[in-house]
Amino acid sequence: MNRLAPSRRIAAFACATAVAVGAGGAASATLAYLFGVPSQHEFSHTASGDASGTLTVRAPAGGVDLTISPSPDDRLHVSASGTYRGGPPVVTVGESGAAVDIVCPEGQFWRCSLGVTVAVPSRADVTAEGVAGSITMTDLHGTVTATTTTGDVTIRRHHGPVRAQTAEGAVEIGAIAAPELSARTAYGSIRIDVDTPPDSVDVRNTIGDIEIGLPGGVAYHLETTVRDATAVTTAVAEDPASPHLVRIESSAGAVAVFPND
Repeated sequence: MNRLAPSRRIAAFACATAVAVGAGGAASATLAYLFGVPSQHEFSHTASGDASGTLTVRAPAGGVDLTISPSPDDRLHVSASGTYRGGPPVVTVGESGAAVDIVCPEGQFWRCSLGVTVAVPSRADVTAEGVAGSITMTDLHGTVTATTTTGDVTIRRHHGPVRAQTAEGAVEIGAIAAPELSARTAYGSIRIDVDTPPDSVDVRNTIGDIEIGLPGGVAYHLETTVRDATAVTTAVAEDPASPHLVRIESSAGAVAVFPND
C-alpha cells in the first residue's frame, strides 16, 4: 500500500480544505444572491384631480413609459400598471394639479417597469421628463416638452410648439400646426412631418438619419451642417430671406428635406 509522507498528507488535506471552502463560498454567494432578489409583484394605480396651469409629469427612476393624451373632461387622470421588485412604486398627483410624479424606489436588486397614461386638458402646456422609458404625446394643443435619457419620443397630431429630446432613441414628430419645433438625439433617427409651414425647425443628432417633411409651395431658409452624412437631399424651395428657418446638424447619417404634400 502506498502511503503519503506526513508532509504530503498535510498538503493534500490543506488543498482539499481550500477547495471545499471555495465551493462553499461560491454556494453561499449564490444563495445570498437568490435570497437577496425580491419577488416580483404586479402594480396598478389610478388617480384623478383638478388640472391647473402648466403640467409637469416626472419619472426620475426606473423603466417608465409615459403616454399623454387629452382628458375627456378637462381634469387630470392618471393610470399606471406594471411590475416591481422590492419597494412598490409611488404615483402622486400634486394638490395644485400641476405635477404628476412617478417614483420607483431604488435598492439592491429592486426593479420597476411601468406604463403610465396621463390624460390632461388638451390645451395645457405639458412637460414630460423620464430616464429609462419612452414618451408619447398625442392630440395636444399646448406647448409640449418631452425629455428622456433612454427611449423613443413620439408626438402625434400636435398643435403648438414642440421640444423633444433623448440621448438614446428615435424622435418622431407629427404636427398639424407647430410654429416652433426642436428635436435632439445623440444616437437615433429623427423624423418630422408638419402640415403647416413652421417658423423654425431645429434638428440635431450625432448618429442617425434625419427626415423632415414640410408643406410645399413655400420657400425655406435651410442651414445644414453635416459632417459624415451618407447622403443629403433637399427637395424644397430655398430662400435665405424666408421667415421659415430650418436648421439641421448631424455627424453621421442620411439627411432628407422634402415636400410632404
